[in-house]
Amino acid sequence: RGEIKIILFNHGKEDFLINNKDRVAQMVLTPVIKIELEETNNGTLLYLEQRNFATETAYEHSDKNWDQALGILKEMLERQ
Repeated sequence: RGEIKIILFNHGKEDFLINNKDRVAQMVLTPVIKIELEETNNGTLLYLEQRNFATETAYEHSDKNWDQALGILKEMLERQ
């Protein structure tokens, strides 16, 4: 693990002073949900894979929203 670097650009007309140890960015870690659809003679198969958890907390937060994500996906597929 190394440094995380950001680029700052002041779009304003006035100078903006940043002091040492000022918080200037926010990082959000979120798991990746991989979705694959496969056409078969019996219909369409849907494969879902959830991975890439940075921490146990990220897993817990994602797990709470998993049912909601599946519900949204189901609604999208049923509309087609």
